[in-house]
Amino acid sequence: ETGATKVLAPSKALQIEGSCSLQGDQCAWVDYRDPPGTTSNVFTRFGGDIYLFERGTATLRRVTFDSPDTPKHKIHVAVEGDLVTWLERGKPSTAPTEAGQVIFDRVVRLDLTKGTRCWFSRGTAALNLVYQRRLWGYVGDEDHAGNGRAMSYDLDSTDIPWTCEPSPPPVVVGGG
Repeated sequence: ETGATKVLAPSKALQIEGSCSLQGDQCAWVDYRDPPGTTSNVFTRFGGDIYLFERGTATLRRVTFDSPDTPKHKIHVAVEGDLVTWLERGKPSTAPTEAGQVIFDRVVRLDLTKGTRCWFSRGTAALNLVYQRRLWGYVGDEDHAGNGRAMSYDLDSTDIPWTCEPSPPPVVVGGG
């Protein structure tokens, strides 16, 4: 609004793959401040958890807790209201990996109100936006022939084979 740049969550660790809600009141990203991700860089990454900044209260919360025990690579974070979505590799990471060499095989949604983390398996995709409980982005074709297309998933659809589990509640790590 003012044209000034403001750091939302100061850290010496890598913060990447984020986006803000359409209203601009929330921003979420993959943050590598937690072990084992502290040595991650734009090319080689290990671990990473999702952080959420809420502009109205200037509150920063950690919303996933895979690191350090079961770190998972994550990309394409999107947020709106009580939903945070991203792509992740289903298997925990066992070592730092070149960013372009990871196969992201899950679409994940975290419902902050219900306290559930759900996912379904999906091949190549790029997720960009959550709006009105729909996820928008790009999906590659199943045979990898380069015939991708725009997509939209209804995040409440029972036609999607979601697997769900309880998720630990977000933890405030700054702001307020």
